[in-house]
Amino acid sequence: MPIFRYVHTEYLIDLLSSDKLYISNRTAFQDKREQGQKENPQCEGPLSFVYHRKKKTEEEFQKRLAMHNQAYSTCISCWTKRSDENVMFWNCYGNDTCRIETTIKDLIFSLPPTDYEIVVAPVKYTENEWTELIQEKIFNKHMAYKDEQEIRLCVLTDMHHVMLDVDTKMLIKGIIINPFFIKSFQKYIKESIEQKYGFLKGKVTYSHLLEYK
Repeated sequence: MPIFRYVHTEYLIDLLSSDKLYISNRTAFQDKREQGQKENPQCEGPLSFVYHRKKKTEEEFQKRLAMHNQAYSTCISCWTKRSDENVMFWNCYGNDTCRIETTIKDLIFSLPPTDYEIVVAPVKYTENEWTELIQEKIFNKHMAYKDEQEIRLCVLTDMHHVMLDVDTKMLIKGIIINPFFIKSFQKYIKESIEQKYGFLKGKVTYSHLLEYK
């Protein structure tokens, strides 16, 4: 299955030059829901993530709190299976971005053996996100995000970020340049990348999102 990731151009250049995939901890994400702050219908008050102490013993409370902290302190790389270009993504990630194309298989096999535990799975969208299962805390999102059609790579570590070795020649199948770049800069990025990284010659294309026929 083809999957795509919208990234800042600087991130793309760092990826190509270092052959390392930077993956941030979800605690650093701007989205508060990724940090575990969401409404829990089993609790009193909004944006609460722990059970009401009156209804749980201290041992149960600490166990659930530890599980919550573990789930919401993992490193996450977000991809999408939406093959169509989407203004929502371009606007969300900013004007200085490009879109990387790969497949689920090539994402997995471009990563050499590592000591990290890595899980790749599609995100499930639901009206009620509250769950006691740690894997659902990682791979469940609210229905409001369903248009993302996310495929999520999770590295089970609480580090601030990880730098995974990656075979970029296997990983990257194509690159689309942001349609909101000025034309001269689009040309500069395309020519610079294809000249420096020969395996990408002919694989860097301009977006046609803003063209009208």
